[in-house]
Amino acid sequence: EEQEIKIIKVRSKKEMRDFVYLPQKLFEDNPCYIPPVWLDEIKAYTSKNNPILKNADFELFLALDDKGDAAGRIISYIDFNHNKFYKTDMGFFGAFECINNEQAAKMLIEAAETYLNLNSPKKYPIQIVPRATYKRK
Repeated sequence: EEQEIKIIKVRSKKEMRDFVYLPQKLFEDNPCYIPPVWLDEIKAYTSKNNPILKNADFELFLALDDKGDAAGRIISYIDFNHNKFYKTDMGFFGAFECINNEQAAKMLIEAAETYLNLNSPKKYPIQIVPRATYKRK
């Protein structure tokens, strides 16, 4: 029986918590999983604390299962500094995590692509985590 999946934009504190802590939920039983520093992880997805997102348009998406529980996540963004420096018009996505559900994965990627297409990047999106150059203070 296939689950009913819904994609939402992260708006509330609870949705942000679900977005940030989803890898813990997905991988906590994996002996190779090493959780991030949660304070850094929480800050990584806000324009206030992330220098890349400070100069970007971005959207955080959550996939919810039929019970309303987080089943996947993705961020879609346009990094204006990157595009200006490289004289391009690219969009990016990252932080992609998902339960083992093809429908949920496809819906998350489609949400990220739709966001980028509506915000005009002319190039196909590239997956990258927006905190690649994020430094702790």
